[in-house]
Amino acid sequence: MSLLDKAAKVTSSGGQSHVMALLNECLDARNAEALVATQRLFEDMYDGFTLNTEMKMPAAYCLLAWGEQGLECMMESVRRTPTIKNVSLAMQILASVAAGEKVIRIQWIFSPEMHERVFASVPDWGAVARAARRHLSALVLSFPGDDDAAIAASSAITFLSVSRSDAAKSLLVALATRWLAISTPTLTAYADLIRTSPDDEPLFQSFFEKHPQLLDPMAFQVWTKPDLHGFKEPDFVIRRTDNSYVVVEIETPGKTLMTAASQISAQVTQAVAQSTSYRSFLRERFAEAATVFPSFQDPECLVVIGLEEKLTGGQRAALLHENQHRAALKIVGFDWIASRAAAIAQNIIESRVDVQRIRMV
Repeated sequence: MSLLDKAAKVTSSGGQSHVMALLNECLDARNAEALVATQRLFEDMYDGFTLNTEMKMPAAYCLLAWGEQGLECMMESVRRTPTIKNVSLAMQILASVAAGEKVIRIQWIFSPEMHERVFASVPDWGAVARAARRHLSALVLSFPGDDDAAIAASSAITFLSVSRSDAAKSLLVALATRWLAISTPTLTAYADLIRTSPDDEPLFQSFFEKHPQLLDPMAFQVWTKPDLHGFKEPDFVIRRTDNSYVVVEIETPGKTLMTAASQISAQVTQAVAQSTSYRSFLRERFAEAATVFPSFQDPECLVVIGLEEKLTGGQRAALLHENQHRAALKIVGFDWIASRAAAIAQNIIESRVDVQRIRMV
């Protein structure tokens, strides 16, 4: 009987002793079939058996024997079968490995011999730890909202905090990155909005109200269409975490950003004029503005209009020139907003500050 057939049989009618025996066979083989069989032993819900954690956890740990490939399989299982138990077990393993914990102490499930077998099988613990940090951050960012992420992580944090403070810290740090990064479902929804509703400004206004960090990753307080004494209202005024301010004027992705002659369009000119007039209004009434906007400072301006992906090389160079020669004002496309958010998320997933020395010669 193949290892996959045995895995199918164990998940349908076996007990913990059968799982452990099969995991030892898989560790003996350590080939592609053994990896898939181990993955199934982790992913399967064992027909809803209440104590299935005792079968699933050893399998999750044994996936480490295949190094980074094993972690990829773990993440594949979580995406395919995102039950609370699967997500929690994945978070526990990823957080522990990310924290540099090479032997996960669960004596009530594992024998010392199995610990040693997995420990000795991991090809490169350093590479696996780096991969675990990436996967943990990506998993945390995969949830649509903060509440979803917190609920999914709660049982893992409870388990880890009992005796693994470093592992619990790894998970808490991953959760904290959601403050700076936009979740994957939100980026997908934003891309869909650009594609399906390129001329619906109220829809984008509403979307940015729900996800203001798309407009500025350091957004701390956001005012939407504030009434400036009856003066034309800006779409957003944003206070950043460093107390700097930015006035945001949004148009729509369907509007023209640059003309065929590589000049900013009339629509951009109008939006820029509106944005700078808001800024001038606030600067002229600085003392009054400071009573409404905490720690108010001379604001920058951001105009979001059109799509940069449609620009030619010459048009891109012209837009860059415009931005370089305008003080405290930046003109960007709606897709630029998405690209920046995706880059922030990816860099956070890497989760390390890379300090280097370099010399240009």
